[in-house]
Amino acid sequence: MNDGRTSALPKRLEASLERFADRRHLVGRPDRVEIQHLVSQIEKLPSAMIARLDGEIAYAAKLWHWQRVGIVGRLFQRLRLSDVELLYRWPEIARLFVFHRDGFLRERALNQMSEGMQSAFYVTVLAFRLNDWVPQVRAAAARCADRVLPSTNAEIIAQAALFLLGRRFAWGRWGDEAEALDRALSRVDVADALADVLLDARRGPMGAILKHASRWEAMDRHLYGLAANAFLPSVRAVALQELIEGVARWPVGWTRQWIDKIYGQFRLVRVYDERPVARSCTLESLVEQGARDRSGAVRKVAATALVNHRATLSNRDAVIDLLDEDRSAAIRERVDYVKRASGQGQESE
Repeated sequence: MNDGRTSALPKRLEASLERFADRRHLVGRPDRVEIQHLVSQIEKLPSAMIARLDGEIAYAAKLWHWQRVGIVGRLFQRLRLSDVELLYRWPEIARLFVFHRDGFLRERALNQMSEGMQSAFYVTVLAFRLNDWVPQVRAAAARCADRVLPSTNAEIIAQAALFLLGRRFAWGRWGDEAEALDRALSRVDVADALADVLLDARRGPMGAILKHASRWEAMDRHLYGLAANAFLPSVRAVALQELIEGVARWPVGWTRQWIDKIYGQFRLVRVYDERPVARSCTLESLVEQGARDRSGAVRKVAATALVNHRATLSNRDAVIDLLDEDRSAAIRERVDYVKRASGQGQESE
C-alpha cells in the first residue's frame, strides 16, 4: 500500500494479485487454474473486513481505469488487452472484476455471474455491491443475487449473515436492492443453519445477531432451544426475552431525541421495529427456566418478567424463592419490589 498502511491481504494472495496485475500473460489463453486458485484464496478472506479488502484487492490487482489508454498505451496494444476485452473473452475473471474500480466493469462482471457462491466472503461481496455507490451496479447486483443466492448453500449464507445482519440497516445506499439479500437471509434452511451457529458459538455479539435474525418467523421455532441450550448467556437471554414478551425487536437505525432545541442539544437513540412471536410453551415454565439459569443476565430477564407479570403468574412464589437470595443486586431489587407489591395487595384485600 502506498499510503503507509499495512495491507490486510495475506502475503500469498497479495503476490498472486500482483502477478495478475501484469496483464501481458493474459494476451493469449489465460491459465484457468491460476485464476481459480486466485479466486479460492479470495474466498477465504473474512467478511467483516470487506470495506477495506474491496479496495486493497483492486489496488493489488490494478483493477482500475487503465483500459482507457492514451497514445503511448496504444503503441503497446498488442502486449496487453483492455479489461473490457479480458472480461468478454474469459467470463471466469468476473469473480475478480467484481472488485474493479470502473463501475461499468463491476456491472458487467455481476451480469456474468450465474453460479452459487462458494464462500461467505463472496456472499458479503455481493451484498457490498448491492450497496454500491453506482445505481446501475446496485441494480446488477440485485439481479445477480436473485440468480446465485437461491442455489448457494445455506451454511455459507448463515456464515455471511453473522456480519451482514448487523449491516442491513447500517449501510445506507441501498433501497429496494436490499430485498434480494433479505430473501436469502429469511430462508428456512438459512435460519436452521444460523440457529446451529448461535447454539454452539463461544464468542462474539451473538445476542445482537439473534435480535436481527428474529426479523423473520423462520427463527421462531429455534427460540426455545436457544433459550435453554445456547452456550452464550447473551443468546439465551435474548431468546428467553422474546418468548416471554411474545415480541421480537430489532434495531433499524437511530433518531434524534432533543434535550434542548434552543441550544441544539440532542442525543441519538435507537429505533426498533418489532413483530409478534408465538410462545411454544407456558409463560410460567419460561420464567422458572430463566430463574434457574446459571447466568445472571438470563435470571435478570426472568426477574423482570416476574415484575411485569406478577399479577397473573401462577408460580410467582416459586420464582421468588429461586431469586430471593440471588447474588445480583438488580435481581434482588426486582424480587423485593414484587414482594412489597404483593404484600400491599393482600393488605388492601
